[in-house]
Amino acid sequence: MNFLKKYKLSIIWALIMLLATTMKPGDEMPKIEIPYMDKIVHFGIFGVLGFLITYEKRRADLLTLALCAAFGAAIEVIQSFLPWRSFEWADMLADTLGALAGILVGKWLISFAKSRK
Repeated sequence: MNFLKKYKLSIIWALIMLLATTMKPGDEMPKIEIPYMDKIVHFGIFGVLGFLITYEKRRADLLTLALCAAFGAAIEVIQSFLPWRSFEWADMLADTLGALAGILVGKWLISFAKSRK
């Protein structure tokens, strides 16, 4: 139970990510053509996840990166079974790089906060 309390923001964000990445997209949504927008979104949502885990742990480590990368891979595998989604290696790369960026930002903010005390 302590684990759920400690990582509640990360868990909530991961559940939102899972729902959003497996839902069937609505036809009524306007299509905005921005090159590589899908990869930018993957980078951003996994950046938030990497940051949240790092911030809640109060430290950065390779386990956080591995966890985020594995979660990204799991989402891609789930998407491969959905007729409205597809598996993409590039999405997994964007997920991992986004998580790494989020972890680095979290690490920097933690060290910045410690230096201000």
